[in-house]
Amino acid sequence: MRRSAAAAIVALLIFCTTGYYESIPLPQRQDEDEVLSFEIGYYSQDDGSDDAGGNESIDEDETVFEAIIMLDKPLSERDRLNVRFLGDLISSASQTRLHNPQFRALQSNPSGNEHAELRVGWQRQLPKFTMGYNTSFGIETSSYFSFGYGADFATSFFEDNTTVSLSLQGFTDYFQIKLFNGEEPGYDVRQTITAELGLTQVLTPKTVANLTVNHTHQLGFLSTTFNSVFVDGVEFTETAPDSRRRNSVTIRGKQALSDINAIELGYRFYNDQWKINSHTIDARYFQYVWQRRFLLEPNYRLYTQTAAFFYQPVFTELPELRTSDPDIGDFTGHIFGLKVTWLKPPFLPKWSRDLSLSYSYYLRNDDLAIYWITTGYTLNF
Repeated sequence: MRRSAAAAIVALLIFCTTGYYESIPLPQRQDEDEVLSFEIGYYSQDDGSDDAGGNESIDEDETVFEAIIMLDKPLSERDRLNVRFLGDLISSASQTRLHNPQFRALQSNPSGNEHAELRVGWQRQLPKFTMGYNTSFGIETSSYFSFGYGADFATSFFEDNTTVSLSLQGFTDYFQIKLFNGEEPGYDVRQTITAELGLTQVLTPKTVANLTVNHTHQLGFLSTTFNSVFVDGVEFTETAPDSRRRNSVTIRGKQALSDINAIELGYRFYNDQWKINSHTIDARYFQYVWQRRFLLEPNYRLYTQTAAFFYQPVFTELPELRTSDPDIGDFTGHIFGLKVTWLKPPFLPKWSRDLSLSYSYYLRNDDLAIYWITTGYTLNF
């Protein structure tokens, strides 16, 4: 599970509770230029009329405004510094409302109306491999703190046509428990450790393939504190197991069709200790237009998952483990999106690299509808 509303736009909006999927990371040379990027995003979730979407017993409408600043700076011929700062303003049901449970697709922990996170990474390029480290700190107004730490390693073979990468990432979350009825029984901790192994292979000058294997282990308080369940009309807190192992395998391929367009296809299988299985099919198309001044990226994604073993929309008895969170129920979702990038706009300073605007619409068969808009600006010094 992701730790903040920022994850919504870059990850959990796409796969809800089950992971992150991105385009193939093509091998690239170490650019000595300094890159500064800005991104602003708006996210809106519609629970339908009379809050009938998702869980009918709770209000799951939500909006998020997000700003991200990223800096990629060379420190020497071998070393680079990466800095990312993000902030979120969240608008949804208040923490004190009786049937609050603020929609947990965004976060797996208590949340207030503001969130901020700072991540700093260092990378060193050596003759035969690249290694890096990162650390992060996140804070929210509802007494939530997250500490992140990680390392990554990559090496290439066969004239850089084969790249193998390994990354380890950990998060320690410390937060105050705030239940649906306003009770605050104390603080708790959650620990998340993720290991990822990747293989990227250039098959031909126009074809590249990627295989990624991911394993995540979580321990501690894994319930969503605001969520609740109903048993014969009486409301009780959600309870979840105190451990969760999560696995995924992703296969992707990108094919250039000509010097101005390409296509990418991907498939991802996921399963976890809570008996959730999911399948994802992803298709993207890349097209330069107007003498390569614009890059168009339409995409479609199909996602389907089974429910956790302790999930029910409504309960007739009170089991030890229980949830009615629709994000870990069974559902099917469709995402339609389009990203437009304007490369080196002539009316901007010469060090400007591109402007981008993207729109995505996500519709689930439980009648939850989500859309998000992001715009970005990148400078190259």
